[in-house]
Amino acid sequence: MAKDYTDERLFQALQAAFENLADDDDLAGVTLSDFEMSSDRRRIALYWSGPADADEDAVEAALEELRSELEDEANDVLKKRPRIRFEIDQGVVHQRRVNTILEELGTDDDDADEDDED
Repeated sequence: MAKDYTDERLFQALQAAFENLADDDDLAGVTLSDFEMSSDRRRIALYWSGPADADEDAVEAALEELRSELEDEANDVLKKRPRIRFEIDQGVVHQRRVNTILEELGTDDDDADEDDED
């Protein structure tokens, strides 16, 4: 389902608010990558991604501390206060896993090429 103008404006407002609020070391390198909103606009799932070595529990705890302020921001755009929940962006997690596998396969191919030269 395509997101409408209000959805795009809401996500931009949430991203900007997050960038202004995210001064916790646990949020270093963390970004909001996407969101989903229920049809009644009462619930929002904010998807986040961060460095591969990010402590997911620490990030989630730091995000929870920002929840109320981000809900305020959403209220300013929607004129209704939704409940926000945070989810790790599984697409980013899967992409990292694929990249790691490809790098390992590339390294194995390089090792095989070196063996062929001997």
